Amino acid sequence: AYFMDIFQGMINLLRNGVCMTDLKPGNTLYNGENYSGTLIDLSGVVSKKSFELLKNTKVKEVTEYTEYYTDRKSTR
Repeated sequence: AYFMDIFQGMINLLRNGVCMTDLKPGNTLYNGENYSGTLIDLSGVVSKKSFELLKNTKVKEVTEYTEYYTDRKSTR
């Protein structure tokens, strides 16, 4: 359920025009009692009024990410 919870959280954010740009293990919580996951630390987000506007976001608008978890080509 952990990965499904994380993916569902990402889908919910995207549907509301929010893209979490710093998704990494340290920005999720795992509950071992019910095997659930939660997204945390949403300081690294790009927010637009809709998913359609979000799709047109330029890479230069992404200001927070963790280099180790980021494709180097996408940050140039």
